[in-house]
Amino acid sequence: MNLAFVRYFLAVAETGHFTRAARRLNVTQPTLSAGIARLEEELGARLFDRRRGVVLTEAGSRLVPQARIIIDAWAGARAELRQVPVARRPLRLGLLPTLPDRIVMTLTARLAASGRTLDLVEAPAETLQTRLRRGQHDAILTVLPDEATLPRLRALHREAYVVAVPSSHVLAGYSRATIADLATTPFVLRQHCEAHAAARRVFAHHGARPPVVARTASDARALALVAAGTGACLMPESLTEATTDVVAVAEVRLERRLGLMLRPDLDPDAADLLRESVRGLPWMPPRQATLIAH
Repeated sequence: MNLAFVRYFLAVAETGHFTRAARRLNVTQPTLSAGIARLEEELGARLFDRRRGVVLTEAGSRLVPQARIIIDAWAGARAELRQVPVARRPLRLGLLPTLPDRIVMTLTARLAASGRTLDLVEAPAETLQTRLRRGQHDAILTVLPDEATLPRLRALHREAYVVAVPSSHVLAGYSRATIADLATTPFVLRQHCEAHAAARRVFAHHGARPPVVARTASDARALALVAAGTGACLMPESLTEATTDVVAVAEVRLERRLGLMLRPDLDPDAADLLRESVRGLPWMPPRQATLIAH
């Protein structure tokens, strides 16, 4: 049973209203409704009669005191665990694979310096968010969802997708190009690129289908292939190197928003440590750091 669903149930039972309950918990109403539905499915009983507003059913009334016992027991367990030395409780941190190495190295060095034991795992954005909801991660550093605001979220960096080109390319040294300029350029495909499908649609819309000459799941390998003159490569600005020629494509207005998401019940000390550790991370390579506002 997901503890968050129990909290959702109690909030609705106490406020008698889904919207007010969602506002109290700082979640969206669809999220709260879905959680209640999952809880009803797990228990095999309807908890609210929605035909007469929001009224507890008999099963819902019986669950209220039990739900409060569950929440109180969890609060007691948390209080007990806080007495355990920090080093015995690894901080489970999920990382997006497409984060620049300098970000990962800086962040992990700061956390290690705090004396906190770490358990780091890389996974795609959707997997990270699923694991966070299930309590498998304490926090994740990832591409943020489209929602403008979410509980326990800190937006850190917004960046555009650009095209890295070999130094021998006709566009090397230029800051801006069009899709037509790149229509026949060989491309290195980052197989894990979050924006690949959207970028392909934009290129196709303008009648361009550049040939793919290499595919890789490694950002370092992609940059090395670009440097070797194999082809150009679409990637977020932060992944480019100071020595890389970078071209913004006029028709490609893709960007990603990166940030920190915390488990809702993460203890305050760990949450404060993470918020402090992500402050002032070196998102852009030195060449772009003074040129890009973020």
